[in-house]
Amino acid sequence: MISSLIFILMTIPLLAQAQMPPQAPQMPYTHNLHGDLRLDPYYWMLTYPGSPHPQELIEYLTSENNYAVQKTASQTCLRRELYREMIDKVPALRHTVSIIAGDKEYFVEQVKNLPYVRVREYDRLSKKGRILIDANLRAFDGGHYEFQFLGLSPTKKLLAFSETNRQDTVELYIQNIETEEIRKIDSDVASHIGIAWSQDGEKLFYAKSNELFRAQRVIAHSLISSSSEVIFSEVDAEFELESVSNSLDGRYLFIESASNDSSETHYLDLRNTNSRLKVFQKRTSGLTYSVQVSQGGFLVMATDENSAETIYQAPFDQTDLTHWKPLYRPKSNEVLSDYVALKEHVALIVRRRGQPEVRVLHLRTNKIQTLEIELPYFEVEFGEWGMPLNHDYAHSRFQFIVRSFTSNGMTYSYDIKNQRQILEGEKDALENFTASDYRITRLSVPARDGIKIPVSLIYRKGLDLKKTHPLILNAYGAYGDPFFLNYHHSYSVETAAPMLDRNVIIAIAHVRGGGEFGEPWHEQGMVLTKKTTFFDVIDVARELTRRNISQPSKMAFRSLSAGGLIVGFIANNEPSLFKAMVGYMPFVDLINSMSDEKIPLTTQEWQEWGNPHAHEHYNYMKSYCPYTNIGAHEYPHMLIKTALFDKQVLVHEPAKFVAKLRTTKTDSNDLLLSTNMQGSHDGGANFTSQFEESAFDYAWILTKLGINCERTEKGLQESRLSPHIYSGHIHNN
Repeated sequence: MISSLIFILMTIPLLAQAQMPPQAPQMPYTHNLHGDLRLDPYYWMLTYPGSPHPQELIEYLTSENNYAVQKTASQTCLRRELYREMIDKVPALRHTVSIIAGDKEYFVEQVKNLPYVRVREYDRLSKKGRILIDANLRAFDGGHYEFQFLGLSPTKKLLAFSETNRQDTVELYIQNIETEEIRKIDSDVASHIGIAWSQDGEKLFYAKSNELFRAQRVIAHSLISSSSEVIFSEVDAEFELESVSNSLDGRYLFIESASNDSSETHYLDLRNTNSRLKVFQKRTSGLTYSVQVSQGGFLVMATDENSAETIYQAPFDQTDLTHWKPLYRPKSNEVLSDYVALKEHVALIVRRRGQPEVRVLHLRTNKIQTLEIELPYFEVEFGEWGMPLNHDYAHSRFQFIVRSFTSNGMTYSYDIKNQRQILEGEKDALENFTASDYRITRLSVPARDGIKIPVSLIYRKGLDLKKTHPLILNAYGAYGDPFFLNYHHSYSVETAAPMLDRNVIIAIAHVRGGGEFGEPWHEQGMVLTKKTTFFDVIDVARELTRRNISQPSKMAFRSLSAGGLIVGFIANNEPSLFKAMVGYMPFVDLINSMSDEKIPLTTQEWQEWGNPHAHEHYNYMKSYCPYTNIGAHEYPHMLIKTALFDKQVLVHEPAKFVAKLRTTKTDSNDLLLSTNMQGSHDGGANFTSQFEESAFDYAWILTKLGINCERTEKGLQESRLSPHIYSGHIHNN
């Protein structure tokens, strides 16, 4: 008895030492801009993409990961419980819509228990299939790996894909479908913006990244001679290549460059081997546009200086703006967000009062037809997994996917000629999940300037909204992008459902800076009006409290990437608004990143955040920059997630934020930094690890909101639900 007591007393200091938060080394550094001196003792953490991370940084991130494991050890039971519930809802097999080539179909599939995807060929006559590419066999044994399917050649004899390797280099490959032979084409490829082919499939067009990982050059590569030439270079630092693509009829190559407020497309007639790239319409401030092809000429979707989206037609031989003929312009309460040009029709996605609709523009009659979709609060897409759904230009039929808060997607096809809308089936239908068990409603919340902010509430059927409940609020508000539940894997239906089943409300604030209501909605939350985004979130949270839907002690907030500015601003200025906050790959070192032109994305994002080299912009940006404005006061519980190979928000940003916050804040609330040591900006490329990450995050949130494990630890151990996890690492028990 005495010896046991002595042992316990001896271990108390060791336990206390194990729970001590890491302290990052400090090295003196001072920024000087406009004569304003800013101390930055964690500047040493900055590592440009392509350079090795300092050993000191790796050691610090590792110590933070270990600390996060220790601090969340008591959540293991809940974490395993959530992981099992999530995995139980994942379909055994999910796959893309097929690319049809004669009697063959080609698609990408994700098997439930495999970390990476496979590319499969299926013969509809013999009912047999074969795996062409298995990324699980090509993935490295540990380390960073990503796979992207890029499509088939026009002859359907070749398959293109890219891989990101341990050195974070993107490599482009071609596979001969008949022989299954694979050959490497190039490295440092910007495969995320697409590729294009010559009509005979013997030449490949793709973009290469520069030393700042910006897509800058377009290469024409002969698959016969293996020779390459640069056919286009983007020299404006505020522009980056946006896409490399073929027209649906295969006649043209399109190369699009874009900044935040303008774009420029070059095109090449692939029927003529002697043709040269031409400028479609030279870049003009305030004018963004994209180009497709119809029977009577080019089709252009353009946003002008008045932020109005319009469909135009341009002659094949006269493409400058003065020759554009308007075909369709949405009404004042509508926003044109995407389109697919067919030979005689145009399929449109139009947002009406923030809600998307699918419409058909008949080019011969200029009449508009609206399709009926009987789902509450959904999103519509003409593509999936980075690939377009529609490949047949001459067909009068097109496909689209409808995603709701309770469905991963319903695939529809529409036969324009016969006016038949067909539900092809539910994409990736969840298992052990009944959509009718959940409800979706939308509130209209007045912001402080009187503008109404839409707020989506997702909750379990039967939940009384007149009573107070735990609530997780989400918002983004940047780049003119609408925010939806499936925006990121941590926001997916299968990961959200276990929260709803515990009577937690999932709320999404569709704040300004986003794109729910078009470019004007975006412009009200950017550059010198960026704080509007933060105020919208604050006003929504206060209204939810006023209506007694939730209370600060029961509310958490989450955002990611650019939404990290919201996390940082509220934590610095309204710390009592939420019990807990989570930032995924959060953009929090605004003033320093936007001042450093060697960081990817900096120059082309001046139009979104402002250019700190302009004094007015500098003062405004500094006034809300999360890292700059950390103060000596209490903060909510905070979980910050990042990834070592993130090229969009470099890992030093969240690491600096946490390091400075540790030495400044005055409370004892959780402050955890969890780094995925093999991940990138989208999180873990490994499919199964994404659910482990989500279980980790949600277990932490639920614990802070007072919700704990519902089962016994013994029962969970017997069922072998999940490996012990923390971000970026998996340890089998």
